[in-house]
Amino acid sequence: MSSWPSPAVTMDVARGYHVARWTEGDLGYAAVSDMEEGELLAFVDLVRN
Repeated sequence: MSSWPSPAVTMDVARGYHVARWTEGDLGYAAVSDMEEGELLAFVDLVRN
């Protein structure tokens, strides 16, 4: 069984909120928050793993 790297998370800012977007398979995900970018990326990492 081979291990593939996780798809990249793209970050954006919309109306003052940080938006993290990523895909896994055929599904697209987004996390939106007013927390700092680093905190949001840590949250996304927890959700994905």
